[in-house]
Amino acid sequence: MKRKNKEHEIDLRSWLFKFRTRWYLFLAFVLVAMAGAYVYVKSSTRIYAFKSTLLLGDQHTGSKKAQELLNLLDVQNKGIKVEDEIGILTSSDMIRSTLKQLDFSVSYYKVPGHWLNTGLDLIKEEQYENAPFVVRLDTSSLQLVDIPLEVRVLNDKEYELTVKAETPPLYDFRKHTVEQIITEVDYTKVLEFGKPYKDKYLSFTIERANPDDKIDAKKHYFVLNSMESQVAQYASTLHVKPIEREARVLELSTKALSHKRSFSSSIR
Repeated sequence: MKRKNKEHEIDLRSWLFKFRTRWYLFLAFVLVAMAGAYVYVKSSTRIYAFKSTLLLGDQHTGSKKAQELLNLLDVQNKGIKVEDEIGILTSSDMIRSTLKQLDFSVSYYKVPGHWLNTGLDLIKEEQYENAPFVVRLDTSSLQLVDIPLEVRVLNDKEYELTVKAETPPLYDFRKHTVEQIITEVDYTKVLEFGKPYKDKYLSFTIERANPDDKIDAKKHYFVLNSMESQVAQYASTLHVKPIEREARVLELSTKALSHKRSFSSSIR
């Protein structure tokens, strides 16, 4: 037994000696790991959680909001079970109906002028109310959806629009249907703020939000969101559960990638 302990002590000393002679490898590993962790944290998309509560009633009890919701859902039996109500709230039809009341058709993003974005666009941030421009969408025309449309502000009057994508869908916002799949789109144009732009793929007007604001990002882009992509996103993140067993007070929670208004509060 003593012999085994002695051999173990010798092995430990041998390992420590090798480590001492190659300390620089350990230091290099630590520095690389810390650098990788820093890049991962800075480049990871920020996710924001939202929570809200909802009181459901029946024909004779419950809040006014609950009665309005039951009427909106056109429920025949107002005394349905909590499990059924949860199923209705998380259904695609309910999510689609809620999204149609919200202004989520356009999402704004920026690529900050961070040193990590020197070669590649590793850091991306979604903007909501502080974007340097506003897109006025022409819903009477077909639009390319679910692809990034890059905007580079040239001056107070002009901007450069770059559209590059493979097999993007051409979407009808009035019917919320995909009308065609384009093989490839690739072009760059210099346009004027405040003037309508229209081609066979896009139709909108971009206005400067505040010409006095300083452009501090490497680039900006926006995405026209199809209803299908929005429904899929919120269906995967929306969770509804009673605060207690058999309780008619439900907790709605969801996660989003931006500072958008809470979907769960809008469904109330």
